[in-house]
Amino acid sequence: MAGHPGTVPAVTEVMTERVVEWKRRYEVALEAFGVTATGGEGLTREQFEAEQDALRREIVDNVGWMKSRIISELLRIQG
Repeated sequence: MAGHPGTVPAVTEVMTERVVEWKRRYEVALEAFGVTATGGEGLTREQFEAEQDALRREIVDNVGWMKSRIISELLRIQG
């Protein structure tokens, strides 16, 4: 495995921000669904599952969009 190039690609910061936001959104949905100890605002199971599915689709779409950029960055670093 190649060593780390010494700098963090800009894409790392963007992806970190997105993952933090996705985690926050999921935790809000769990809270509203009443899964946590503090209760929530009362999402129905259907609403929770819809939010979960929307979040899953957004993550998959984003990963697909980022894949080519990450490959390009790795090739740039190696080459």
